[in-house]
Amino acid sequence: MTDLMRALYNFTEEQNLEKSFLDREYTKYRASAYQRFEKLTAEYPQLMRPLDDLVSDLNACCAYEQEAAFQVGFLLRGELGRIQSGYSSLFL
Repeated sequence: MTDLMRALYNFTEEQNLEKSFLDREYTKYRASAYQRFEKLTAEYPQLMRPLDDLVSDLNACCAYEQEAAFQVGFLLRGELGRIQSGYSSLFL
């Protein structure tokens, strides 16, 4: 990710990403995952560390997926802008 893309990603993440977390569906899935984690670690305390490590790895994967999706959207926006400017000259 270029410095510009990183700055835009950070801005977008700080300004807009939290709004997505207010969504009812996200809240439902997050609560369900937390309850399952708690249930498993209560029933099998020896799994606490391996499950915690697994969740950390999955969170890191999700973060990379979000960054990749942002990069694709960023590049797609640039391509669409070039296409739009190329066709706009046809209609002047």
